[in-house]
Amino acid sequence: MAEKKEWTIMVYMAGDNNLSEDMITGLKGMMNIGNEANINLVALSSRSQIN
Repeated sequence: MAEKKEWTIMVYMAGDNNLSEDMITGLKGMMNIGNEANINLVALSSRSQIN
């Protein structure tokens, strides 16, 4: 069983526009917080399709 965290942060990012790459950079930055932080991070992202 995973240890209980003090905080849960939920993020929704809509990157269906010219900010798609910035959205990815932001998500990667959030992931760099690592396991040392006392948080759960839940992220949902939406990107435009690349043909």
